[in-house]
Amino acid sequence: MKIIGIETSSIHGGVAALDIPTLAHHFKCRVKEITLKKGLIHGKSVVPALDRLLNKVKWRKDEIELIAVDIGPGSYTGLRVGLAIAKTISFFLNIKIIGVPSLDVLVDNLGGGAEADYHFICPVIDAKWNQVYTAIYERREIPDKREEKWKYKRCTDYLAISPEELVRLLTGYISRAKGKTLLFGDGLKSYQEVFKRLKDSPLFVFSPTEDLWFPKARNVAILGYKYYKEGKEDDPIKLLPMYLRKTEAEMNKAKSIESST
Repeated sequence: MKIIGIETSSIHGGVAALDIPTLAHHFKCRVKEITLKKGLIHGKSVVPALDRLLNKVKWRKDEIELIAVDIGPGSYTGLRVGLAIAKTISFFLNIKIIGVPSLDVLVDNLGGGAEADYHFICPVIDAKWNQVYTAIYERREIPDKREEKWKYKRCTDYLAISPEELVRLLTGYISRAKGKTLLFGDGLKSYQEVFKRLKDSPLFVFSPTEDLWFPKARNVAILGYKYYKEGKEDDPIKLLPMYLRKTEAEMNKAKSIESST
């Protein structure tokens, strides 16, 4: 199965090609990825990068069987760019499309098994305006251990909350933890004074690896495939970004109206 992943939710965008020889042997998959230049310039970069990627893996556009695209939360402009490109290709070439939340992709960034030591995992994205995008994921054992012994399942909604609210939320969850809680993401750096209380606790671990802080296109493609196996498929017309809150323009407009009354 030939899958394209498109990631434009952060300043580190990218596109990836995931080739899975058979549905029964997805562990033999091959993946190629092109990372875009740092900065929110995805509107100029995604289509040329996608063309280069397809040339690199020698795929025709009509060979693509699934498009996975990051739907956010994240940069409003970046999300609109990535979704517009993915939906256009999906609609006109009649290719299946699946939207993948960026917080899920961040959890998948960890990979490898190192995260098995943690009971909870919490990605924290800087949402500006004294807020973070976040969710808490809990480790769950898998009865059928042919492929994986455990996985992380989201146990909260996708959230846009203040750093202080997240600290209170995590403090409540830690009482039922059977291990440490891992936190990572650029939101921890942006609001480090707020999170200092957790950092000083032996129950929390902060990942210093900035490479994990931003969604990767390869993991957008891999998660898209996993969701496809679970029976998920989106409508290219109805698929929308996950904003979680009003856009900056909408908030500025509301403030302007409020101040004029």
